[in-house]
Parts: sequence; C-alpha cells; structure tokens
Amino acid sequence: MLNSNDTVYQTGFYGNENHPMVVISAKSHSWLIDQLSMRFRVAYLPSITPAELLQMAKKIEGLIVTTRLRIDATFLDAATQLKWIGRLGSGLELIDVKYAESKDIKVVSSPEGNANAVGEHTLGMLLGVLNKITWSHLQVMAGVDHRGAAPRLLRAARLAALGTCALIGLDVLLLLYGFLS
Repeated sequence: MLNSNDTVYQTGFYGNENHPMVVISAKSHSWLIDQLSMRFRVAYLPSITPAELLQMAKKIEGLIVTTRLRIDATFLDAATQLKWIGRLGSGLELIDVKYAESKDIKVVSSPEGNANAVGEHTLGMLLGVLNKITWSHLQVMAGVDHRGAAPRLLRAARLAALGTCALIGLDVLLLLYGFLS
C-alpha cells in the first residue's frame, strides 16, 4: 500500500547508468526500486516480454521475477553477467535453479511475502467448509429450502494444526487465535 510520500515509478530506468543493471520484471513497491538504485541501474519493466528480456540478458547482473517469466537454460546462457535472481514470492518452479546454481548464479525467494494473504485465504476456506457456504449457495440457487441447517460455530469446533507450522501455518493459527480469544 502506498503512503502519500511514496514514489510511484513508471516503466523505465533508474539509478546511475554506470552501475551494473538489475531488471525488475514485475510490479513492485517503490521501496525496492529505491534500495536497489543505490547500488544498481534499475530497469523497472513490469510488462517486459520473454523476448525483450532475452535481448537484454547480456547486460543484467541481477533479476527480480514473479511467475510471469520462465528463466531457463537459454536465458541463463545468454545472461553472462547475471549473478543473482530474486523471486517475489515463494515458488521457484519457473526458474531452472539447478542450472543457475551450476553457473554460480544465486537464486533466492521471498516466501514470507504472501504468507498473510495465503493464511487469510486458508481461514476463509476453513470457514466456508465449516459453515457449508458453497453447499448452501448451491441449494439456494436450486430453490431448495434448507432453513433448518444450522451453521457450526468456530468457537465450538475442535481444530488441529497439521504440518510444520511454518510461515503460513503460523499465520493461520494467529488468525484463529483472534476468533477464540
């Protein structure tokens, strides 16, 4: 969320043109551009196509991506200056991580970036199942009267957290705590 003093960056280049280049290939907060432009020439290109990125590959030292672009061996071979790839989000399935690492390119992700949203979505699905929201909607749309079907209350439900309770699991537990306190 932008504050009134945040800069809204347009597609373009920022920072010293003599610095190594970093491409940000997705919409991102101005803070990221501000921080990177202190050490790099930042190409903020949230609509860049795979072909355009490949054309720039030889000049890029760092790359910030989401799930829109596939970073494969063809790109990695062309990106002779590339030292690191940063993934906005958690999944690395569109990046050939093994091949990148074989070329001494560091690949990092930011799984905590969407943990709150995924936790809230999980809680929403939990409430939907608990209260049969989809089933009730389908019954209403079919003209079936089901006024006797009482919803289950979250306070009365017995819940268990399975798994490692890492970022998303912990977020779900913290959200549930708000219902139970």
